[in-house]
Parts: sequence; structure tokens; C-alpha cells
Amino acid sequence: MLPENMMKKISLLLAFMLTACATQTVNTEMSPTISDTFRYLPQGEKSDLRDWYQAWQDPVLSDLIQKGVQDNFTVQAALKRVEAANEYAQTAKADLLPKAGVSGNLGYQNISADNPLKDNRFLSPFVPEKMKIDDGLIALGFSASWEPDIFGKKTADADSVAFQALSLTEQTEFLQQAIAAKIAVLYCQIVANDKSLHLIDENINIIKELQRYAQGRFNAGQTQKADILETQMALEKLLAQKTLLITQRAEQEQQLAVLTGQNPQSFVLPENPNALPQTPPAPSGFVPSDILLMRPDIRAKAAAVQAAAAGVASAKADLLPRFHLQFLGETGKIGLSTDGIGVQATLFNAGVELPIFTAGRIKHNISAKEAELEAAMADYQQEVLNALQEVDTAYHTRILLDKRSQQLDTANTTAKQRHNAQKRLFANGYALYNEVLRAKLDEIAIEQEQINTNRDRHLSTIALYRALGAKPE
Repeated sequence: MLPENMMKKISLLLAFMLTACATQTVNTEMSPTISDTFRYLPQGEKSDLRDWYQAWQDPVLSDLIQKGVQDNFTVQAALKRVEAANEYAQTAKADLLPKAGVSGNLGYQNISADNPLKDNRFLSPFVPEKMKIDDGLIALGFSASWEPDIFGKKTADADSVAFQALSLTEQTEFLQQAIAAKIAVLYCQIVANDKSLHLIDENINIIKELQRYAQGRFNAGQTQKADILETQMALEKLLAQKTLLITQRAEQEQQLAVLTGQNPQSFVLPENPNALPQTPPAPSGFVPSDILLMRPDIRAKAAAVQAAAAGVASAKADLLPRFHLQFLGETGKIGLSTDGIGVQATLFNAGVELPIFTAGRIKHNISAKEAELEAAMADYQQEVLNALQEVDTAYHTRILLDKRSQQLDTANTTAKQRHNAQKRLFANGYALYNEVLRAKLDEIAIEQEQINTNRDRHLSTIALYRALGAKPE
């Protein structure tokens, strides 16, 4: 038991330590410049962005994205880093609590040696020939220590680690969004390439028919060699374009395999004529302030600001006293031959440490932490502006592509009418056959533009979902 006067002193010290409070406040107020509405995003009922890729109603695309956000090895590595960061955060939080432990010691020695006094003629009758030491030690102890976080340094350190873990979690979610969007982009490009390859084959057949017709007229002396060379050049150009599309598709297919965690040498994406049956409507009903909470990259930057603020608070707390409590209690027995001596020891230590001279270390550390906080706040505000620009750009692009798609639909209708008109003229002897074929080529060219435009509409919609912070579940 501790003496009564010592207990009183300890009680007074604890009372002082638990009531003396100097909270470190750090200003993290930020006011990014945002408007009440987006420039192009329509108002209305807010769209549901969960499982956004389901809006395409394409099961192949949905399966690829689900596999990508789960099996992609970069995602798996990021998730493990998040797991480690959360464990570090718990470790830092545990540092706020007292530490206690038990200890034990067990020892024994038996020594026998010649007595150096046995040959002394005066002492030999009184001393043994051998000197023996036979003793043992057994002891058990309990120790505890605690550094009360009076001025918030350890709390600030724990908060900093926790916010770093949160920032890493948000970055991982942003990574999953990026991978899902990249998979969707590659899939849309592959589908468009497949459709373009079919059109090229149709184009090639018409060019060959045009070439045969030009050859026949040349043989009949009705045209020039240049007309034959023109069709040959057009055919060679189409063949080169086909080779390029095949090469692009193979490259996109391998990229898709890697993103979904599969072997690129064995992965094959079958051609699907029913792929991407429709372009989903653009989401609506969001305002700029929604983006601050919806975008994981913005949330990651906000968490980084809080982590930096906690770092400033921790640095400032170094200017204030630090307290510590230590306790050690031990009991045991020391044995000498057959005798034993019981031992008990109790130690209590309470102390305080106040920095007096640090050669400017604390001051410079505070300045460095404050600079890091200001940098984190600037990064956050820039991220907000980037996000707002991405939303408006993606939606404006989608609006223009929708308009272009309508214009191409009208142009395609006109091209079909022209082709049919040329066929009637040819049937009635008022037009040459090559004019019919060229009218069909013009119709196919517009169909190719429609494929490209629909592909770009898909891509702009993907960009819009990602800019709004849609999360793949």
C-alpha cells in the first residue's frame, strides 16, 4: 500500500491533469466558388446513380464492370492498403489508453569450486575444501504506464492517421469508379468497331461491284482507266481501314482482359450484334453542392485537409507540457541454499515535461505543418473546380451529340431516299448504274457517322456518370 500522503499527492496530480484542458483549434474553413446550378445539367427529379451501368441494359457490360471492380488486381491491392491503414488508425487510437503488462523471472545457479584458502595452514582447519553456491530467484511483477492526453497531441496524432485512412478509402473508391468507366469505354469502342467492320465489308462489296462495272465500261470504250484506278484506290483504302480496326479491337480486348483481372492471351470477347441496344438518357436533377458529397476524389481531398489540420494541432501541442504516470509492483523470492528471502517492491512515478529550448524545432515543425494544411486546402478547392468543369463539359458534349445524332438520322433518311431515287432512274434508263452504287456508298458513309456518334454519346454519358460520382456497386 502507498502511504496516505503519497495517495493525496497522486490524487491532486490526477485531478490537475484531467481538468487542465487546452484544446488546439485549427481553422480549416474553405469556401470553394460554386454556383447554384450547373450550366447545362437540366433540373428535375434527381436520377438514381446506383449501378449506373445497368442503364445500358447490356448484361455483358454489367458483368464486365462487376468483375473489374472486384477482381482487378490494382483494386485488390488498394483494398489491402486501406485495410492496413485502418489497422494503423486503430493502433494510434490505442496509444491514448494506459499500457499494462505482467512479467516473470525464474533463475537458478549451482556452483562448486575449490576453496583457495584450503591450503592455508592457519585457516585450512576452519574452511571447507570446496566452495558451493546454490541459489534461486523467482519473481512476478505488474507494470503500467499512461501518458494522459491533456492538450490533445496524441488525439491529434490519432485523428491524423484516421483521416489518412479515410482519404485512402475514398481514393480506392475513386479508383473503382475509374476502372468501371474505363471498362465501359473500351466495351463501347469494341462494339462500335464491330459495327464499323460490318459496314466496311458491305462497302467493299459495293466498291468491287463498282470496279466490275467500271471495267466493263472501260472494255466497251465508255470510260477512262482513271475510273478503274479510282475504284482500286478506294478498295485499298477500305482494306487498310479494316486492318486498323481489327488491330484496335484486339488491343482494346486485351486491355479489357487486364482491367477485369483475366489473362489477355486467352480472353475473347465474342461479337454481339445486340450489344448496347440503347443510349440511356443523361442523368438530371443535381446541383453543384451535391458533387461535394458524391465525388470520392473530393471526399478524399477533404479527408486530407482534416489529416493536415490534425498534424498542425499535434505540432502546436508540442509547446505544452506532457504528463506521464508509471507504476511497477513486483513480488518474489530469492533463495540462498535452503534459505529464502521474500522480496516486495512498489514504484509509482508521476512526472511532467515542458519544452524550454528546442533550437526552433517546434516552431519550424508548426510552420511546416501549417504549410501542408494550406496546400491540402488548395488541392481540395482545385479538385472541386475540376469536378464542376467535368460535369458541365460532359453534359454539354452529350447535348451536342444528341443534336448531331438527330441531324444524322435526318441525313440518313434523305440518303436512303436518294438511293431509291437513283435506282428508279437507272431502271427507267435515266441514270448509270455507278450512280446507284455511289448513292449507296453515301448512305453507308452516313451510317458510319451514326455509329461514331452513338459511340461518342455512350462515352459522354459514361463521362457524365463518372463526373457526378456514380459508384459501381
